[in-house]
Amino acid sequence: MQDSVIALWLLVVFTGITGSIVLAYPLLLLIRSAFFPCRALQKSPVMDNAAPSLSFIVVIRNAELLIVEKINNLLALDYPQNSFEIIVFSDGSSDQTVTLAKTADDPRIRVFESKEHIGKNQALNRAIAQATGEIVIFSDGDSLIESSSLRALLMPFADARTGGVCGKRVIQEKETKLSNAQQTYIAFDSWLKIRESECGSITSSEGKLSAVRRELLQTVAEGVTDDSYIAFCIIRQGYRFVFEPEARAFIHLPSRSALHEIDRRRRVVASSLRGIWLSRSLLNPLRFPFYSMGLLFNKIGRRFLPLLLIGIFICTLVLAQHSPLMQFILADELVFVFLPLLIFPVLPRKFRNTLIGKIIGKLYYIIMGMIGTLLGTLDFLRGKTVTKWEPRKAA
Repeated sequence: MQDSVIALWLLVVFTGITGSIVLAYPLLLLIRSAFFPCRALQKSPVMDNAAPSLSFIVVIRNAELLIVEKINNLLALDYPQNSFEIIVFSDGSSDQTVTLAKTADDPRIRVFESKEHIGKNQALNRAIAQATGEIVIFSDGDSLIESSSLRALLMPFADARTGGVCGKRVIQEKETKLSNAQQTYIAFDSWLKIRESECGSITSSEGKLSAVRRELLQTVAEGVTDDSYIAFCIIRQGYRFVFEPEARAFIHLPSRSALHEIDRRRRVVASSLRGIWLSRSLLNPLRFPFYSMGLLFNKIGRRFLPLLLIGIFICTLVLAQHSPLMQFILADELVFVFLPLLIFPVLPRKFRNTLIGKIIGKLYYIIMGMIGTLLGTLDFLRGKTVTKWEPRKAA
């Protein structure tokens, strides 16, 4: 009986914390942005005669199928042609990436390479050292920027309080197994970023398209997610890092299979927690009152959700021995976990866009993400640091 009492109290605690992470933070954001927003940033159109100089940085590895299209995309952007440079840095590519990048006949393109695979963050630091523009723009090799998006991305820099801006990612694929679930996730993440920007700064940046004042850039640490860590460095210096939804970068599906999602999420979670640990001064509520809470709920709390859910399941299992209600709840938990795992992989394409199919697909995607998140959190707690990995980019 004592075990049941302990299990009941733990169930209440775990459920309360989970509810706070999942529901309370978005609700607080909504209330804060509606009634107590930060002073709005000044935005001004970027005029050609006053356009800041830009340095695009593209770090790539074995991207021979992507690099030509990427360079052509950057060259075609709506911006004064003499006001930007493109820095391509190859991280130990063993294919024709460097050769193809150098064939572009344009003086604005500068190609650098490391013969050895040194990892993205070291490559970024070397590329940043070559940048000369007032604003440095980071963009992944597999993302294509909408022509008008560049000026939208730069508009918030009219305000001296702006240190960095990130754009919105848009998935190109429409009909694949995991596209609906990932589009829903990105839509929710974009909503959070809009509200966070209205309250101050975003708690996570977007490496597909982001811009930073060059004088504020610091060395990117090893084993961290580069985009979020760069944002943390800007915010620590007292500047705002905001989201601009009108600046759009088109991407392929971040995860193209269940195993890819688990592997990708595992790496991102472990490296993002390491970045927060190295930037832990941001968790000081006296200096960063609202932002510290956002990091705690949205970045740290979400990483520990799988452990909380496992705790809830164990407590329910213990209580189910004495309570029909808990037996019913336990049965529901098992159905919500195992039904999507069994059904979604074999669900015919014609059923995926039905209401039931979309629900099952979202649950399946959430479960895969939770598995990857759990593994990544455990990697961080064990002190495992990932500095190199093989990119899996779609052409």
